Amino acid sequence: MTGGRITGAEWPLMEALWNSGTLTAAEIVASVTARTGTSMRTVKTLLRRLVAKGAVSYTVDAADARVYHYTAAVRREDCAAARTEALLGTVFSHDAGEMLLHFVRDTRLSRTEIERLEALLAKKREELEKHDG
Repeated sequence: MTGGRITGAEWPLMEALWNSGTLTAAEIVASVTARTGTSMRTVKTLLRRLVAKGAVSYTVDAADARVYHYTAAVRREDCAAARTEALLGTVFSHDAGEMLLHFVRDTRLSRTEIERLEALLAKKREELEKHDG
């Protein structure tokens, strides 16, 4: 299972699991419907799809076999990297610099975010200078 196969509709379910660790189907439904307005039936369909893809695993409750406990089987970082790569290829023709310029230009950034970007760019500049020698 690769993170790139997780759709936008499935992402809120994965977010709920990444944030909470393990949830029952009822807890996932409550979390996702409250956040997105998605129907219970749709959330359960998406959950079945994620299990079939191998993105989510489950165990059966020892006290009540009707209750399943779901856990993310893929890491958020891997899924985010795959989604970013797909966006980069689809929208920006694999030009990472252009994608970064787009987001920085068109996004409202806090002072802290700007400082973090400046520090990262300074580090990248140093790496480039060392490499170019």
